[in-house]
Amino acid sequence: MYTGLTVDELALIEDVAGACAGGHTRVALTRRVAAALDVHLPARGLALAWVEEGGGLAVVGLGRASGGAWDVVEDDGTIAAAVREAQAALGPLERAIRGAGRRLVLPLFEEGVPVGGAVVDLRRPHGRAAPTADEAWPRSALQRALAAVLHAGHRACRTIERVAETSLRAHEEARTLRQRLASQESGVVEARSRAMQAVLSRADLVAAHDTTVLLRGESGTGKGLLARRIHARSARADGPFVHVDCAALPPGLIESELFGHEAGAFTGATRRHVGKVERAAGGTLFLDEVGELLPGVQAKLLRLLQEGTFERVGGERALRARARVVAATHRPLEQMIVDGQWRADLYHRLCVFPLHVPPLRERPEDVPPLVEAALARAGARLARRARPTVTTEALARLVAHTWPGNARELENLVERAAILARGGPIDGRALDEAGLAGPRAAPLPPPAVGGPVTPLDQAIREALARALRAARGRIYGPGGAAALLGLRPSTLQTKMVAHGLRRADFLP
Repeated sequence: MYTGLTVDELALIEDVAGACAGGHTRVALTRRVAAALDVHLPARGLALAWVEEGGGLAVVGLGRASGGAWDVVEDDGTIAAAVREAQAALGPLERAIRGAGRRLVLPLFEEGVPVGGAVVDLRRPHGRAAPTADEAWPRSALQRALAAVLHAGHRACRTIERVAETSLRAHEEARTLRQRLASQESGVVEARSRAMQAVLSRADLVAAHDTTVLLRGESGTGKGLLARRIHARSARADGPFVHVDCAALPPGLIESELFGHEAGAFTGATRRHVGKVERAAGGTLFLDEVGELLPGVQAKLLRLLQEGTFERVGGERALRARARVVAATHRPLEQMIVDGQWRADLYHRLCVFPLHVPPLRERPEDVPPLVEAALARAGARLARRARPTVTTEALARLVAHTWPGNARELENLVERAAILARGGPIDGRALDEAGLAGPRAAPLPPPAVGGPVTPLDQAIREALARALRAARGRIYGPGGAAALLGLRPSTLQTKMVAHGLRRADFLP
């Protein structure tokens, strides 16, 4: 508190302080301070100056003609020169107040460092004689109080501007990162083969709508990346992408993880838990390996898709779901319906827009770009200065491989080979060490020569049964019945239905 000030002087300081509190930009601060000063001391001009990072002065000046409104005026250099002169001559704040004829110059300091200044033109609008600065404010206490208030207002304005700049920069960086993430995710599934290009074209087409999508295909074909692509190209791209691995959730917790639970719903539920469906509000809920869901959870998922509502475990109130559903599975849902393991009505609700992702062995044209992407990621993970490379002969072997594990197997093998290449290019030796030429599935025993002729249908059925028995009921992946027969899994499943074979009969 500055002592020795009159009531009018205290009112002036209070009005200027209030003006500074509401000025969030430099121009707004200058306008508000000019209006407050004008009430107590009619003036013709006011300028506030800020020291920039490079040492220059940024000046916001206001002036007005006879009886006119305040307008922003350009500094012709005299204002900045006056502030610089006062700063150089007066030093710290206690000696920083000086009357300069009809102009009052108040340099602003912070811990002895000049941070700006204020210049008040005391000439009256109509040209009438005005008191000098010393006559207008003969008391140094008032001048020091005014300088302190302006300094506080200047500092607050600068802080607000810095916060605004930081916030704007953070928003720009977040937008850039989202765009980069979307482009990276899209680049991972970019393909050269016609089959995969057709899949991506259909995915981009359905992405613009909230239609439920079911992604079909073998494990490792990139169904998760395709789901992210659909999300990134949808109107929900700014919303959350919630990935739920249905196969990894314990059977007793699947319902709680998906739909949440209320406090006291079961032993150990001490508080309310928000499920994945609620967390995906405004975005995309990706149900990976949806074929692993139990019948009880299938019924709740059917209600979610059919009515758009759900209930938490232990709850009594129906909640509205606000997420788009994309599901994926490698399991034959049609056969599971026949076996009584999957609901037919849920299948039709999920399969509104099906997309089949072909296995990598059916699209060898995609191997080179996938290898390039895998090399780039391997180089980043291994902290290599230069991205690993692959020889022409090694690339030819990679293209010729059948890839029973699809793109996931390729990714892992490339990183393994990059390590075994010991900093050099990946060649045939590195691929051998990485296991590309590893053991293959044993072929089926040849039929007996000279035996009785078997009808074709019976021979096909016996061959299918023999392969299923050797694979212990497994259809997909290396060592599966489809690989043993050299068939696509979907083709094998079609033949099994045609010949009355059930996978369950061959399980161990």
